[in-house]
Amino acid sequence: MNEVTIIPPRTDHAIDLHGVADRIRARIADATENIIAIGQDLITAREMIPHGAFLPWLEEQFHWSRSTAYNFIAAAELAKRFPTVGNLQAKTIYLLAAKTTPQAIVTEVVADIDAGKPIKHGEIAARVRDERQAAWLSRRKQRRSEAMANRDKSALREAAREAKAAKEQLAWERKRDASEAKIIALLEGKGVDVAAVLAIEDDLKISGIIRQAFETMAEATVPL
Repeated sequence: MNEVTIIPPRTDHAIDLHGVADRIRARIADATENIIAIGQDLITAREMIPHGAFLPWLEEQFHWSRSTAYNFIAAAELAKRFPTVGNLQAKTIYLLAAKTTPQAIVTEVVADIDAGKPIKHGEIAARVRDERQAAWLSRRKQRRSEAMANRDKSALREAAREAKAAKEQLAWERKRDASEAKIIALLEGKGVDVAAVLAIEDDLKISGIIRQAFETMAEATVPL
């Protein structure tokens, strides 16, 4: 009869989690600086490369999509306008640099940085979402007024489709945010330094894997 050998749990701490956490923290300080530097180099490369050849060059050199490269570029352009944003974490810089982020919010955040006020990514993200929704509602109201004035039924149908899509998008964002908060709480309960990981996730080669895994979890229902 075969005997079953039970292997006891390892106690030699071969995988030093404290060491891993220390290395992550050490890289956080350089993460934003590196993102901005990469963006500056991409701007230089874009100016040197013939028109129409920039995207193929990105694919050949880094296997990057257009959006990945232009996230770096937008971050660099934002830092050029407002150098103090270099003190923010990577995901906050990307949010402020996004074309869909209202300029008024960017100005207010920069003013808060200059005043020494604490900057919280979650609060900024919520403000951006609310401003985008308000702007969309304003455009919707204007379009409906124009459609009513012109009795343009096709425009009314399009406005209704946009209203439905926006409502679904907002519901999805709220569900994602709630799930993400649950995931963060769960991971922090397990001793994971979530803030440190999120601060560098856009700066590493594995960022795509991390981001995709995190977003996949956030989209799912997380029973706690």
